[in-house]
Amino acid sequence: MKGFWQSFRLPARHLWFIGLVTLTISGVLLRYQREYEHPERYGTHRWLGFEVFESFEHKWYDARMASWRGPIPYRRDIVIVEIDHESIEALGKWPFPRAFHARVVDRLREGGAKLIAFDVDFSSNSVLGPEDDAKFAAACARAGNVVLASNLDEKSDQADDRGVQVDQRLIFPIPELEDSCLATGFTPVVEDLDAFIRRIDTAYHDEAFDETLPFLGPMIAGAAQGLTPEQTGLWMRNKLKGKQRIPYIHGFQTLINYVGYPETFVRFKYYYLATAEGKPGYSDLVATPAALRKAFKDKIVIIGATADELRDNRPTPFFSGKDMPGVEIHANAAQMFLDQTYLRRAKSRLSGLVLILATLLTALVTVLVGKPVSLMAAHLDSRLSFTIRGRPVHFYGLAWFLLYLLGGMLPPVIGLTASNQYCFARLSFVLPLAYPLVGVGVAYLLGLVYMFLTEEQERKRMHGRFQRFVAPTVLTEILTNPEEAPKPKKVEVTLIFTDLQGFTTLSEQMEPEEVVEVLNDYLDRMTNIIFRHEGTIDKFMGDAIMVIFGAPIPQVDHPLRAIRCAVEMQEECARFRAYGRSRGWPDFFMRIGVHTDQVVVGSIGSSLRMDYTAIGDGVNLAARL
Repeated sequence: MKGFWQSFRLPARHLWFIGLVTLTISGVLLRYQREYEHPERYGTHRWLGFEVFESFEHKWYDARMASWRGPIPYRRDIVIVEIDHESIEALGKWPFPRAFHARVVDRLREGGAKLIAFDVDFSSNSVLGPEDDAKFAAACARAGNVVLASNLDEKSDQADDRGVQVDQRLIFPIPELEDSCLATGFTPVVEDLDAFIRRIDTAYHDEAFDETLPFLGPMIAGAAQGLTPEQTGLWMRNKLKGKQRIPYIHGFQTLINYVGYPETFVRFKYYYLATAEGKPGYSDLVATPAALRKAFKDKIVIIGATADELRDNRPTPFFSGKDMPGVEIHANAAQMFLDQTYLRRAKSRLSGLVLILATLLTALVTVLVGKPVSLMAAHLDSRLSFTIRGRPVHFYGLAWFLLYLLGGMLPPVIGLTASNQYCFARLSFVLPLAYPLVGVGVAYLLGLVYMFLTEEQERKRMHGRFQRFVAPTVLTEILTNPEEAPKPKKVEVTLIFTDLQGFTTLSEQMEPEEVVEVLNDYLDRMTNIIFRHEGTIDKFMGDAIMVIFGAPIPQVDHPLRAIRCAVEMQEECARFRAYGRSRGWPDFFMRIGVHTDQVVVGSIGSSLRMDYTAIGDGVNLAARL
């Protein structure tokens, strides 16, 4: 266990890899992230593949809002009067006569509505003539709490309604209606590249007149709190006392904190209110003053299209195959401003720091877990490996990859997503997720390849150095921790020295080929026994053998292993003598010295050649024994 925890060390030679990976990946992804955070700076001059990264970030944002955090409580005092397909069928072709809108306003006023807002275009005169406009204007004036929609004509080269030449032409309701309503608010929404609505413009600042003109959602929120349009404009500029600072992304754009899926807010059908008493479609739900008050007393009523044929439905983060009507998007925005539950997106410096740290930590972790993963993979391989028709089946590679996935990539991913979700759900703080996750993934893959090549190179080097001297089981342990095995250290070991009595004299009486045959047979037999007891062959010296027990892999019972090995070697030597007699060889007798002592072990030699060996007085004593 101690060796396992000690394996979590960072070799200095890996630092260059960590630095290079962090700088390269972070540098590239930071550029993409800047494009996402500041599209107004880059326009169409964007790097190849930006859409993929932006789509990835958007989908993670949607998942955090809709799936991870989920819907939040909606305000019961916000009510939608929907111009749906049933209303169009009941009342006839769209656009409806403005006398219908007048009837709706009068009935909502009768019901005690706190505020009435229209997400409907009134920038042109009624096709039914001035009398139709006059009826609606009179109803708005009687109510005194009606907010109408205005619009922006993007990239217009014309003058606005006040004769000022601007890039964005301001389109207001016809003067008769504008004069009779409480306020107007712009209705355009901001589409991302995938056409989803995740943010809105809160205001348009008119440089020519130094006016800040709010959009419909914040205008509804301001009017519902008794603010004038000018005060609401100051609020949108973060200059109104008593209001939280609105966290803008850039310009006057901010994220919409949606409360839930489409049809979250209470809805009433438009034709319930627009149909005259006694006519087909007249609803008992709003038939009496009491029913009207029950439905609309002190409510913020927003009127707008929900029918598919009117094409005002858009996808939002709460998308489940059904788009959200524009009127409900404005209702979500109105609730956000009323409750001041804004979503704050991390500034560029913080988001960049998150990206760099995520990449750095992943590169660091992939290097740090290299040794522990090798240890665990070797352990699992020793437990799971088996043979089929005499061929060994190993699981080291598969175990190494899976453990590297668990130890190298999952911790950064889990830490990043968990902290990200906590910030989003608990703090309403939006940290970047997709770009850091890409950084984590790329850093992990590069680290995986780098560590695999590094470990494989080290394993081959150690395999070549030790395979001739140690048992296969010991070799496996060495390969799992190749840096520790050859390190010089003073340890207690048990040494065995053996030789064949009188072999030098006897060998002079034999042919050279026969001498080699005798030695090879003898050493083969002894090597098998040594490996069976997991000893390390230091060296062969003619007919002599030097064996180490307790190094390079520590063995608590190394004295016992050495004694058992020596006894078995003597027994095998007796069998070897019997075999030699059948071949006409002289009798050979083995002498063995066994000694336990403190010695220095490690790779010793020159820069051209090194061997793993033991040195010290204990070695000399064992040799003399």
